[in-house]
Amino acid sequence: MEIMNEVKKVMLASVIATASVGVTTQVTAEEEKPSDQISGNQQKTVTQKTVTETDVAISKEKVEQVNAVVKNQEEIVKSNQNEVNDAEKVVGEATEAVAQAEKVVKEATPKNIQDAKEDVSAKEI
Repeated sequence: MEIMNEVKKVMLASVIATASVGVTTQVTAEEEKPSDQISGNQQKTVTQKTVTETDVAISKEKVEQVNAVVKNQEEIVKSNQNEVNDAEKVVGEATEAVAQAEKVVKEATPKNIQDAKEDVSAKEI
């Protein structure tokens, strides 16, 4: 019973870890705005804006913010992957323990139990 409870806990932990990895890896981005469609003979006049140092500084700041968010997401993913790896290791160990327990159960025939009791009785005398 104890092994089965441990297996249930391990499976629950692996499901939680997998779900948290899925949730934390979702990255939000700015919505795309559809470009204006030009149809037929219409022409669009484009005025080119001069890029100032302020524009460059603002853009650099935005890039740094995005890079910080990406780095944070990467750390979260790495942490969650480690949790998943640990959970998989525990599941493997629990599976091995269950297999060993099943082997012991198969070997625990009435004849083997009686033989073991006789061995113990013989050693006590």
